[in-house]
This record gives sequence, structure tokens and C-alpha cells, in this order.
Amino acid sequence: MSTQLNVSIVGASGYVGGELLRLLLDHPHVTVNQVTSERNAGSFV
Repeated sequence: MSTQLNVSIVGASGYVGGELLRLLLDHPHVTVNQVTSERNAGSFV
């Protein structure tokens, strides 16, 4: 039995955050719920 993890990424506008997002979106047991970025406040990340 596998457990689905709900994940939020803080600081996703940089290179590391973007790579983490890419990896997690492809992971079969992870659901990305939120992505935030202080640098891009008020716009879609």
C-alpha cells in the first residue's frame, strides 16, 4: 500500500525550486498543492 503525499513548495521561482517542482510533478506518490514565490508576488509562478 502506498501513501499519497500532499506537498507545497516555497520559493519555487529559482532554479532549485523549479527543479524540485519538475521532479515532484513526475513522482507517482506526490501531489503538489501549492507553489509560492516571494520574488513573483502577485503573479502566477
